[in-house]
Amino acid sequence: MFTLGLIATILVGLLILGLTPVVIKVGLVDRPDGVRKLHERPVPLVGGLAIFVATVLLMIVMLFKTNVFVGGELGQSEIFGWMIGGAILIIGGVLDDKFNLRARSAVVAPTLAALVAVLAGIGFSKLTNPLGGFVVIPSIIGSTITFVWLMGSMYTVKLLDGADGLAGTVVGLAVATIGALALTDKYYQLDVATWCAIVLGAILGFLIFNWPRAKVYLGEGGGTFLGFTLGVLAVAGGSKIATFALAMGLPMIDVALVLLRRARDGKPLFMGDRRHLHHMLIDSGVSSWGLLARYAAVSLLFGASALLLPSFWKVIALIVLAAFSALWIFSLERRVRGS
Repeated sequence: MFTLGLIATILVGLLILGLTPVVIKVGLVDRPDGVRKLHERPVPLVGGLAIFVATVLLMIVMLFKTNVFVGGELGQSEIFGWMIGGAILIIGGVLDDKFNLRARSAVVAPTLAALVAVLAGIGFSKLTNPLGGFVVIPSIIGSTITFVWLMGSMYTVKLLDGADGLAGTVVGLAVATIGALALTDKYYQLDVATWCAIVLGAILGFLIFNWPRAKVYLGEGGGTFLGFTLGVLAVAGGSKIATFALAMGLPMIDVALVLLRRARDGKPLFMGDRRHLHHMLIDSGVSSWGLLARYAAVSLLFGASALLLPSFWKVIALIVLAAFSALWIFSLERRVRGS
């Protein structure tokens, strides 16, 4: 089964290598504006389209040509719900990239995608109790939590996608962590692990074009699609919330603090600015590769703790991560503002 997952990873990576130059020719580009977009030249968008097509094609092959998804935790309705939701996000993202939609219009596609996922059966039915065992939750509450969870995951990755290779690197590490957890004795979910292998292969193939200096960006649809996929993987086959939170904790806390500062200052919550951690690191003189190294180190450290620690100690690790992230962000903001 490991061999099958490795083959899937390689195949989807090769698909990305062939598809990305094609989507680059779509013609949508991200132009520098001298404020938030400081890249030196126009960069093609909709790279997320290549990731979507490649992952969906490989998932369809796995569904109908292997038995890896037979008798596992995942049902076909959940997988097809992810595909339909992803298609909605890519279409909505292309429209956003082309017409620069207002926030209230741009939120339509993520909302529809999250609703499709919930209706397809993707959702929380129980949550891990840090003191041991599980807490079973009613269906309506589970569906509500799932909707909010997926929206939060999509917008965390969307807002993280502000520097070359950043979103792909962090999401790739999170996907690898969830896949590794799915292979542990506690879960042993070969279907979830295979799905993670496919998504990871697509991300690795795309990063060849997206690492500094980026030849193509994810685009709005690509960012939300990766966030949607990561959120679904964290829910699929049993909640892996603490694992997701540890692997993605730094960007999650960064987004939360940015929104709180905007609310405090009376500014629109979804108005773009350069107050995200990755923007401040760049403004403080950190190189593109240095930025990726810092985020990857934090994700690897706390992602590894998700694999090694029991549930109670994962909560402690989350508290440590939250405190570390907040202190880092506040100290950096003070230094950047004072410079």
